[in-house]
Amino acid sequence: MSSPMIERRSEALLLDLWVAGDDDSAAFAVTDRTGARVWHGLLTDDATLHPAWRRRHCATTVAAWKAIRIAGGERARLAVPSLLVRIYADVVAGSLDVLDFAAAKAGVRYELATAGGDNPARAWCLRSARLTAVA
Repeated sequence: MSSPMIERRSEALLLDLWVAGDDDSAAFAVTDRTGARVWHGLLTDDATLHPAWRRRHCATTVAAWKAIRIAGGERARLAVPSLLVRIYADVVAGSLDVLDFAAAKAGVRYELATAGGDNPARAWCLRSARLTAVA
């Protein structure tokens, strides 16, 4: 998986990530703006997700949670005090409390933005879903 592209905006570091999820196949993906895969897989394969938590949130919300965790890892790797991750998604359903908690734990701030018609994470999400159908 590739390392996401981080850019400096004035004094803040900004990481833009695109997320997608498919509830039927339990697939989700995180990409950078070029469509390069940062993470993709199935909710059932991600050991960091508690099974009860997976059932309460839509796959796209889980992908946003994963994007925040990735941003936290990048913040720690760069040894910077803060980082803003802008998460582009088609829709994030359910309570945002889980995202707020993840951001606080990771030491990052996040913003949700609408991905619009061109969400590069969707292709990786569909790829994970196809792999599930074959298995």
